[in-house]
Amino acid sequence: MQTSNNSPLVQVTVGIVAKVSSSLLVKLPICPLFTAACILQSHQADHQLAKQIGDKQLNTITILQQIKQDQGISSWFRGFPVELLKNILTGMFSPMLMKIFNIIPKFDPSTDLGKYYLRNVVGGALIGTAMEALTRPLAYVRFKLAFDTIGKRQYSGPIDVLKKTIETNGYSALFVGLDASLIKLIVYRFSYFVMYDILTSVNPYPNDIRAKFLIAQLISFSNFLICYPLETVERKLQVQADKKEKTFSGTLDCFQKTYKEEGISGFFRGWKISIATSLAISGGFILYDLITN
Repeated sequence: MQTSNNSPLVQVTVGIVAKVSSSLLVKLPICPLFTAACILQSHQADHQLAKQIGDKQLNTITILQQIKQDQGISSWFRGFPVELLKNILTGMFSPMLMKIFNIIPKFDPSTDLGKYYLRNVVGGALIGTAMEALTRPLAYVRFKLAFDTIGKRQYSGPIDVLKKTIETNGYSALFVGLDASLIKLIVYRFSYFVMYDILTSVNPYPNDIRAKFLIAQLISFSNFLICYPLETVERKLQVQADKKEKTFSGTLDCFQKTYKEEGISGFFRGWKISIATSLAISGGFILYDLITN
């Protein structure tokens, strides 16, 4: 019996192949940058690591050199198999979640602007929330393994991360920082659609692909800067998720203490590397779309 091209099985299979392909071609090469960004962004939340690093001039090169010295070059890529598994799950669930999203009626922004934004922002955020919740434990493990690359290893692997975190603070600890992540998702989607509508409406060259590309990059960069503080808070909370003694009581407390102790710059540590990884990942999305379509 032949399976039609639009069957759920074909859609899921194509989604998985697309996600794995984009991960291997795009995310694997930038793994060292992701690892360095995780440490730069949130090392202040781990007092032991912050003390160990001391007053070194931290940047991508010095962090990667330290990782190479402590654990070897292979640790630059630590946690990538978990990333791959996360992307496989995303490929499996994305077609199903998109079918749910497409049930919501579409609205013309010229006549129903409020409903148009409501559908794309709230509806899209709900789908994103479902995906985030499904893959959250894997995202947590991925971050912890990347963060655990300087000095002596605290975790032997993904199972050890899960085991020690659950033993210390229960299953809910795997979802620490989820609220910051969801706020980031809503803010991103809202600002994306607002900025897109504004910039495309004033674009003097609507048919020029270069102008469209420039607008897309401007929107991506602006949203990145808007959402990066939320990502910093999210990762700082993940740093302490498996600790008995906590520096931060929650998202708001993390915001307040980071600002008080580190200033505005404390929310933007490692942003230059993250910009580079975001540009590469956007290329992965293009590859994903090419394969699925």
